[in-house]
Amino acid sequence: MNEQALIERLESLERAHRRTKKLALVLVCGFAAVLLQGQGAGPKPLETDRLSIKDKDGHLRAELSVNKTGMGSLVIYDKEGKGRAFLGVDEKGLPTLGLCDRNEKPRLALSMSSDDACGVTIQNAAGKARASLLTDVNGAASIAIFDEGSPRFTLALGKNGLPLLSLADSDKRQRLILGLGDKGVPLLTMSDEKARPRAVCVVGPDGSPAFILEDDAGRSRVIFAVSGDTAGVNVSDAQGKPHLNVEVKNDGATTYQVIDREGQKVFSTP
Repeated sequence: MNEQALIERLESLERAHRRTKKLALVLVCGFAAVLLQGQGAGPKPLETDRLSIKDKDGHLRAELSVNKTGMGSLVIYDKEGKGRAFLGVDEKGLPTLGLCDRNEKPRLALSMSSDDACGVTIQNAAGKARASLLTDVNGAASIAIFDEGSPRFTLALGKNGLPLLSLADSDKRQRLILGLGDKGVPLLTMSDEKARPRAVCVVGPDGSPAFILEDDAGRSRVIFAVSGDTAGVNVSDAQGKPHLNVEVKNDGATTYQVIDREGQKVFSTP
């Protein structure tokens, strides 16, 4: 699996986490609607579309209801009358479980999407997502840490068991991606401020390491590699043509090649 495949996997995970955040927003809206419904409740403790449970002092502690949109919900209140836990199933059959702070702000949401992906979102007091855990129907799982609503740290495990780690900057650009490709090949990609890969480190299936420097068009320009008993450096132009090659054997034997733009050797040793 190459660096582009790892980037595509990460982008897919970030889209999934954004869907989880949207589900958390549904929780906020649904919970707010239920609270408003409870504030306008009549004196009857039992109605056709609402069941209210009060404590011995007459304080509302739980309410089971169905709102106008068809969402069935259960809200648990504390002794101060604050809604602290919410369980609901909307008109599309999607379940959500939420926990709120003492100010009735949703802080944790467990939800399921229409494609059977399950997610847990943790929010701060301002309602912004700070962390999420997501698993889809295919078995892929990921954890994301957010800053101002954007994922900065993502750790994922695909359905094929391949792990992936990504770090993003404050502008949401992926700057570092570490993952395992096919056959367990490790690959580290570092990108510039425009999220363009510029440096890649890889260890091949045979254990041979390589460090690759790329230009802003994604072309490999400098390659440092070790293979068998040989360490080498190769420098190429923008068309991928080599112009400098240096190899050093274990015994110290060294070869140099300098090639001009027409592909002719202008210097070589021995």
